[in-house]
Amino acid sequence: MRRIIYLLVLALLITSCSGKQRGGSNDGNNKQAVELTFDSIVVEETILLFPDRSIDDAPGATLNISFTYPATFGTGEQLQKLQAVFYAMVLGEEYVDAASPHEAVQAYATQYADFYRDDLQDMYENELEEVLVDNPNALHYGRDAKNKIVFANENLVSFTCFYWEYTGGAHGYAPEFHHSVNLQTLEPVTLDQVLNSGYQAPLTGIIKEKLLRVMEEKVKDIFDDPIDDNQLKSFFNDYDAIEANDNFMLTETGMTFTYNPYDVAAYASGLFEVEIPYGEIAHLLNREAFEELFPDKD
Repeated sequence: MRRIIYLLVLALLITSCSGKQRGGSNDGNNKQAVELTFDSIVVEETILLFPDRSIDDAPGATLNISFTYPATFGTGEQLQKLQAVFYAMVLGEEYVDAASPHEAVQAYATQYADFYRDDLQDMYENELEEVLVDNPNALHYGRDAKNKIVFANENLVSFTCFYWEYTGGAHGYAPEFHHSVNLQTLEPVTLDQVLNSGYQAPLTGIIKEKLLRVMEEKVKDIFDDPIDDNQLKSFFNDYDAIEANDNFMLTETGMTFTYNPYDVAAYASGLFEVEIPYGEIAHLLNREAFEELFPDKD
């Protein structure tokens, strides 16, 4: 038996989009274009490993979803395309053909329930009852999948996905992923599009310097004496090998990059978020592409 709380939060209109009208539509049917607004679907679900037992007698998995998706945008066809982009980026590519946000979320929840039971059956086969007695914590799983709109204007929407995955081990894993979508093309924004050729080396240099400062903040309470940069570099897996990654988004003020646990340092170091104001990378920006996304910026 499942215990499900399924809530629909209507008309979550983000402040940055308030009153904004979507610009020229790709199909030329501008008169049908409407503003970009967002709704959310929230799911809090407990999945029992043994459906015929109560939650008090058997382990289970918790599933928490908070899926914010475009509710109105452009024409009907454009809305469907943008919603499909959100399905793919937040829930996974396998849900891109869902007929509606509710169908996508329900399919995601069903898939997770199947994964939970199948994964443990494959792992322990006929020993589940024995594990239930000897090590019941190994049979408890959990997953969170949430996204938050960070910035939007008539040409761009940027959001962050927050995940947490626990599969009975010593600790869970909580990565974050950023996305920016061009609302004119309905395609993801890439570094190659918004930066000039040859950006990799100078951008990487800026990021690595900021990563040092983030690491310095993380370890400052551990050491009594000041830590020099060489010591800070030694706390990374391989500082020299760090490069600009594609886990980034464009915001009102700059670019945000995130390196998840294990990406550049040990799990205990957590994730590393780097914010780069546009002024620091003005020499790297592709001005034409940037002005298309931010027409109101000088």
